[in-house]
Amino acid sequence: MLFHEVSGSGASVIVVANSIDQDCNSDFVDFLKSERNVNVVHPSEFDKYRESAYIVIVGGNEAPEGTGEIVGSALTEEEKVTTEEGCMVVKLNVWQEGQVVVVIAGEEREQTKKACEENKKNVSSLFDGVETILKAVEKDHDLIIFLWPTPLFPTDVIAPYASSPLPLEVTEVPYLVPYSLHEDSWFFWIDDAPYAKYAHKTRFVFFGIETRGYSVYQEEWWPVLNRKPLWVEPDQYWDKAFWVYNPGLEPSISSSVADLTKPGELTTDRGLIINGWSDGQPMQEDMSADERGMKEALTKTGMHMESVHTREEIQYVLHRWAQEMEPSDTLVVYLTAHGGRGYILVNGKIFKVSELLTLLSSFNVHIHVLIDASYSGSFIYLLKTKVETVITSTNELTPAYGDYDPADDTNPSDKGSEFTSGLVACIKELTRNKEKIEEWKKQAAAHDKVEHEKPGKSWYTYLLTEAFKTAKELDAAFVKGYTNPDMWGLTEITVTQQEHKGGCSCGG
Repeated sequence: MLFHEVSGSGASVIVVANSIDQDCNSDFVDFLKSERNVNVVHPSEFDKYRESAYIVIVGGNEAPEGTGEIVGSALTEEEKVTTEEGCMVVKLNVWQEGQVVVVIAGEEREQTKKACEENKKNVSSLFDGVETILKAVEKDHDLIIFLWPTPLFPTDVIAPYASSPLPLEVTEVPYLVPYSLHEDSWFFWIDDAPYAKYAHKTRFVFFGIETRGYSVYQEEWWPVLNRKPLWVEPDQYWDKAFWVYNPGLEPSISSSVADLTKPGELTTDRGLIINGWSDGQPMQEDMSADERGMKEALTKTGMHMESVHTREEIQYVLHRWAQEMEPSDTLVVYLTAHGGRGYILVNGKIFKVSELLTLLSSFNVHIHVLIDASYSGSFIYLLKTKVETVITSTNELTPAYGDYDPADDTNPSDKGSEFTSGLVACIKELTRNKEKIEEWKKQAAAHDKVEHEKPGKSWYTYLLTEAFKTAKELDAAFVKGYTNPDMWGLTEITVTQQEHKGGCSCGG
């Protein structure tokens, strides 16, 4: 935690008020003038100042002399109703990027005057807070700084979705450890990896309205305010009205193309898709696309597929399959979820790698595990004691990424998590090469028997190895150096230069 104190003032404040509100709220204006430069303008002059950094509009959407028209163009219908109750509304980037707009109004002039008096410190500290945070934060990587538009009070409950690290006894989330607020504060949240799955680096910043000091806390999850998750839904996350800073990042544009190829001939091999997303978490669309895409890809190999979304479903399916599958069969387990080192979240419950290993230990088949989650490389150490192949979307040090489409992305039309989308595309493309599949099956069958009398080797080892190599080339987060997909195999598979040249034709 870092603590700082600030003082001083920056850009001028433009106060827009009609003749009535200028007369009624001179004390409010004088207070602002005591802290920074203030220019009071009539609504008829507003066009000259509409791109100013800091604008305070006194009066609501029904105020005369042009104030109402200006307010009406800045606020939503819901916000207009709110101002009639006598309050302050904060909007960012209304007429200009980097702009802070404050509307203070009441149902009538006396209520507006009361709202101005009650919020004068909130207004002046807001401008100080925005300037201070912008100066303090190093912008040497992609990040977004959010502002919650109303002050937090000591009675508010604000916490990250989960603590980092999680105590060993915690079995489900959200696991809220609230901050203690000692004064009214403005809350800023910094997402240090905007397209990444959680857990990943974030920062909670509290700026004191009275003291003008601020505290910075390193976290790994999104904020939860009074048990309501903030900036989880895409419409809210990508709403510029909350952005203090955004270097030009935009939501990824996904497109889906109907996959008309037929599934492969059904075999006794089985695949389990684990989609850990739950209500109150971001990236629902990405993980749903992961689930659909991987199911389609593995179905094309002839594998029987099932999807599960809870720990209980995972246990039920794997217990049943362990009794039904034969030693020559192959099991592929794919997981997409938020999570931390050594665990993922499944429908809000903690699912540890040790639990997965216990479930897999009852199998005597060829097992391959694919994991798209933050720090998923931390799963490899335990899983390699049982499975033949482990593929992870990143290593134990970096977060995984959802759909990420920078300007130089070689696969901009992908849909779903960044690594999974490439892996899915490569598996689909490789399974179209029937001659190659037959060659892999012959190589696998010719391989010496391994322990527990499992015949030969699983041909999926060759398929997944080849797909992994090219999937990395399609992973924009890996290309940028943000992630490091990893693969461990029981037996090293060598792909010749001729075989791997150019990768699969899925775009690598």
